[in-house]
Amino acid sequence: AANALRAAGVNFAFAGGIAVAAHGYRRPTADVDFYVDDSAFDTHGGGFVTMRAGVPVEVNGVRIDLVSNAESVAHRDEIVATAPRAVPVLSAVPPLAASPTFPVVSVEALVYLKLVAWRARDRQDVLSLLEAGLDPNAVARYLTPRAPAMLARWRRLLDEWDQG
Repeated sequence: AANALRAAGVNFAFAGGIAVAAHGYRRPTADVDFYVDDSAFDTHGGGFVTMRAGVPVEVNGVRIDLVSNAESVAHRDEIVATAPRAVPVLSAVPPLAASPTFPVVSVEALVYLKLVAWRARDRQDVLSLLEAGLDPNAVARYLTPRAPAMLARWRRLLDEWDQG
């Protein structure tokens, strides 16, 4: 899937369950989530946006979810541009053994995306990352200048984690 996105010229970083695993908490996932920038889309008259021709939505029976919530993520391009290029995906997710150095969103950006989504699975992922050693202060430092509105959700999860 990552090779298909590269071939299509899409700038991306792993997000979702694969990123959670790469940052220390392994869990099953049924799809592959990629955080993408504008290179995955075409903008047409009147602001209508479509996926670019040739951008894959499935590879070898595995569903690809492209995540790009431009309206709620003011620093979207930064998330892709600053994704570490050598996160050991190999050790986190065995099916990617042939491609161990694809970009993965930083753990702080991943938490931010999970806070924006705020689904039960996302909240549990963040709690599991905290159990795996996530630095709460690093997340707060990330959120403060970029998404201060998410600090209340972050504090709520920290309270839940402290009580757990």
